[in-house]
Amino acid sequence: MGIVGEERNAVLLYVAYTSRITRQPISVVIKGESSTGKSWLGTRVLRLMPRECYQELTDATQQSFYYLQMEDLSHMIFYMQERPGTDKTDYSIRTLQSEGKITIQVTIKDPSTNEPVTKVKELLGPVMFCMTTTASTLNLENETRQFSLFTDDSPKQTRLIFELVAHQAASGILIELDAEILEAWHNAQRILKPYPVRIPYSWEIMESFPTEPYRVRRDLGRFLTLIEAIALLHQYQHQHEEENGQEYIVATLRDYAY
Repeated sequence: MGIVGEERNAVLLYVAYTSRITRQPISVVIKGESSTGKSWLGTRVLRLMPRECYQELTDATQQSFYYLQMEDLSHMIFYMQERPGTDKTDYSIRTLQSEGKITIQVTIKDPSTNEPVTKVKELLGPVMFCMTTTASTLNLENETRQFSLFTDDSPKQTRLIFELVAHQAASGILIELDAEILEAWHNAQRILKPYPVRIPYSWEIMESFPTEPYRVRRDLGRFLTLIEAIALLHQYQHQHEEENGQEYIVATLRDYAY
């Protein structure tokens, strides 16, 4: 993929992207100084997702979401290159994260009368949001609705990047995934089904989870969604059970260990 170091962030980001098929997808903000590889990390891992699963933007207006069709973003990845590009859409993003939909009154022209009429429009989620920023912290309302990933700015990481750049220059070949391998990654995502997941040990996780600061009230749910997404990634290897006509997957301790 052309990614050196950052393995932990890359894997966590892949799981977060996969969480788009869950009932409450995880949102992520990738933080770091300029030139530390925030966008590179975000977009390279995004390439492992089928193109129909995400929208990638550099800017959006305050009303951007309201002109999409009802299910344009449902269970999709919405990737924004830089945090300033979402300043005008903060409220819409927060609402989609918390409520799973946006409802708004819009004024349109009635084609039969040419007169303006008011129409209620809904945009349905849930949506997995990912964005990058050079800011170490965000507005508290936004900060508590997502996980933060911090890029590695250590000299060791810089050396790894130097070695990659030198290797590509010496060989004259850019590092890219083989098209067939990339398609296999895409197909692995396409065959995933959004089963409900049971986590039998969720009570034990709850008992050991920190109770401060207040944001942990949201973090616990996101943490459990990580386990849910990992279980869904392994749904063809996991035990399936059925109750009252509903098929579901049982998460294992190995999902938690990941």
